[in-house]
Amino acid sequence: MIMIIFSVWLSVTHHSHQEINKSNDNLSNGAKRNGDTLSESRYFRNDLYELLHTLPAFVGASSVAKSPSLSVKSMLDGNLLTAWNSRSGETIGTTILFEVPAYASVKRLKLTTGFTKSTATKDLYLENHRIRKIEIYRDGISIGQYMLNTNNRELQSVEIGTQGGKFHIVIKETVPGSNRAWHEVCISELEVWGQIPNDRPIVIQEPKIL
Repeated sequence: MIMIIFSVWLSVTHHSHQEINKSNDNLSNGAKRNGDTLSESRYFRNDLYELLHTLPAFVGASSVAKSPSLSVKSMLDGNLLTAWNSRSGETIGTTILFEVPAYASVKRLKLTTGFTKSTATKDLYLENHRIRKIEIYRDGISIGQYMLNTNNRELQSVEIGTQGGKFHIVIKETVPGSNRAWHEVCISELEVWGQIPNDRPIVIQEPKIL
């Protein structure tokens, strides 16, 4: 299944490397790296950059709920009260896709294991499926399986330490929520943290949705 998804992605994003290279050519060499604007933003911390928003990047999912409020964009907006949801009935095997330029160094991913929103009457984190285990692929090759804490609704770090490229995050195990009628997986936030060579410009931008 991974290879099928990977092949489709290669076809859909055949132009992606050209767009990344074009974007880099058009970026200003005067873009701030460690200046006040970038260092005070949510995209630069402890000498690492949030790569999905500081480099030309692509993000997608193999399954997306119909509601616009549950789209891929909802796990990239910095808001823990929103979330991407898969389609109903599609949990195990659902895949998140992202691409960052190969010259970047990817240190870690940060993600939530579910929909972290709660209100006075509902706790969407406990009612929905929560992600317990993922497998990460880079350019079609597995780089490891990782367990997540389904009792922790905060962003959780997954250390991967590799170069940029095309990545798949495959959901391998979930914990069902208390609402047995809900059969979706959710992620409120996904971040990709790493380093960028000094000779590469940086511009805060939204990732393109596949």
